[in-house]
Amino acid sequence: MREQGGIRKAWGDLIGGCVLLAVGFYAIITGMKLELGSLSAPQPGFIPFLSGGAMAILSVALIGKALLGRGREAEAETPEGLGKPVLVIAGLAAYVLILESLGYLITTAVLTVFFLWVLGVRKWWSLVLATILLAGGSYFLFDRLLGVTLPAGILTGVL
Repeated sequence: MREQGGIRKAWGDLIGGCVLLAVGFYAIITGMKLELGSLSAPQPGFIPFLSGGAMAILSVALIGKALLGRGREAEAETPEGLGKPVLVIAGLAAYVLILESLGYLITTAVLTVFFLWVLGVRKWWSLVLATILLAGGSYFLFDRLLGVTLPAGILTGVL
């Protein structure tokens, strides 16, 4: 990216790409520690392994774009521009911390509402609909249809 006669690297893309690359490698390693299985009979490590691999590949592309100076011309980064990413990271950290105690359904519903609020969605019906579709739909898909045990948390015995 060019900025008044000098070349400015996209530090946000570079740092973000490196962090996501580390997370991708962590998911790959974690998936490999679990059983991978096969395409026809996936085991618990299959999805973390694949998603970590995809994240690592995309992160390398993001890092390459940042180092080569390709992509959109960006205005100077301001602290206001960092607010949403910081809130998203904080939301994900909170999600991980409270998932076991509150359970998948409640924690995912709260995170969905929070993320939509961060993105600027303020209509209550949009929040409710998205929460039902995402939290309820993913719970039904994974827990009921695929038989993946999700944390029940405070809803133990109810679900």
